[in-house]
Amino acid sequence: MTNQPETETLSMALLVQTGSLLDIYTINDKPFTGIGIMYRGNQNNPFDLSKIKTRTTFKQGRKNGPIEWFYKNG
Repeated sequence: MTNQPETETLSMALLVQTGSLLDIYTINDKPFTGIGIMYRGNQNNPFDLSKIKTRTTFKQGRKNGPIEWFYKNG
């Protein structure tokens, strides 16, 4: 067992991008800390969110750490 807090994971579509030079990503007017996921669109079923396009780590509203890109086939 670890005492680390659970990491929050949200769709990038829910995050609001603010700022001009330094982008700050917020949700409910608070800087987001966690992992943002962008999903690939599916023309046959727009509600299918099974394929991930990118996974981005955020800390206090700023991109921090790895940004992972995934191929269409997984």
